[in-house]
Amino acid sequence: MADIIKKIQDHIEKMVTLEITTAVGEVTMDPATGKATVDGPAMVSKIDLLQGDILTGMHTEFVTGQYVDLRAFHEERVKAGQAIVEGNIKALQALIELFKKANEKS
Repeated sequence: MADIIKKIQDHIEKMVTLEITTAVGEVTMDPATGKATVDGPAMVSKIDLLQGDILTGMHTEFVTGQYVDLRAFHEERVKAGQAIVEGNIKALQALIELFKKANEKS
């Protein structure tokens, strides 16, 4: 039981940055790292979940060019990503509490 709690805690510590990318063009995902390589204009937001810092970078096409309308889409994806992370953290907290209670009874 302690091993499971330790594994969950280790994963929580690694979940400190949420990265959302909106790209137009060829996108290749590296299955080993989960990182994307983009060949084309992109907008990227990184959110430090511990500090609350948000950094967004975007190609000029998302500011004054043909992809201006995709900025709203990206903003919605950021909001959805934050909500998913918040839900996952709550679920993990509940799971840890459940494991702790089960461990106390054994």
